[in-house]
Amino acid sequence: MKRAPIVIAATIAGTAAVLSFQPNPADRLPVAESPLSATARANASGDQILLGTDVPNQYGHVQVQVVMRAGKIADVRAVRLPDGDGKSREINRAAAPQLKQQALRAQSAAVDGVSGATYTSDGYRQSLQAALDRAAASPSIPAQPA
Repeated sequence: MKRAPIVIAATIAGTAAVLSFQPNPADRLPVAESPLSATARANASGDQILLGTDVPNQYGHVQVQVVMRAGKIADVRAVRLPDGDGKSREINRAAAPQLKQQALRAQSAAVDGVSGATYTSDGYRQSLQAALDRAAASPSIPAQPA
């Protein structure tokens, strides 16, 4: 009975310490610079550059940028991926290139996803589909000076 107050106090202190934990911002992956305010634009060579929607999940946000050339997906770049903890960064370092290759191969948002990166895969698929929908809605975007 005499140990109960000590155990309770230690439990409260431990819980408070865990809840107040903040990850070190230096450990985060750098977020690629992108025109997040613009959803669609064209570059000097006439490629369409389209930004997918920002798709939140329980680990962070997923957002892609798509380059369309002559009506085909020429490039896909993840501009946001979950990076709130080391495990998410590790998973997404491996998943992003695989998701990109799947999108380029499929020429659509019909990507299979990556095992172990389900939330990222789902968000990638949704953001990619939104960008492709924007491409279909605005097939000719005038080039903007760089």
